[in-house]
Amino acid sequence: MQQRTLPTRPGKRRWVSESPDKSYDPAIETGDAMDSEDKSVEHLSREYMRIQQIVEDFDSKSLTIKAWSVTLSAAGIVTSYAQKSPMILLVACCSAVVFWIVEALWKTNQQAYYKRVYDIEH
Repeated sequence: MQQRTLPTRPGKRRWVSESPDKSYDPAIETGDAMDSEDKSVEHLSREYMRIQQIVEDFDSKSLTIKAWSVTLSAAGIVTSYAQKSPMILLVACCSAVVFWIVEALWKTNQQAYYKRVYDIEH
């Protein structure tokens, strides 16, 4: 029976059997197929990718908030000018401020994930 090593982290080797049925792996038999450090790295990798996806989702939603803010404010300015009503202009300005506050809260929630991303990276 021939054996070969699989590439792993530097300094670690894992032997895999070259048996004809390709199902025998001594590492699995002894329960050492994936030591706790490998599991930890895999878990951190999945966590990191999930957090990155969440941050990207926050960015996407932030752009949507900005688009609605610009659209509603522009519509308010045009309507105010067309109807010569300063009250509509005031409502448009207030809506811009409300959207600004919503985006600030959204970005604050997004910032909460950056500490964990930094911890995982370093």
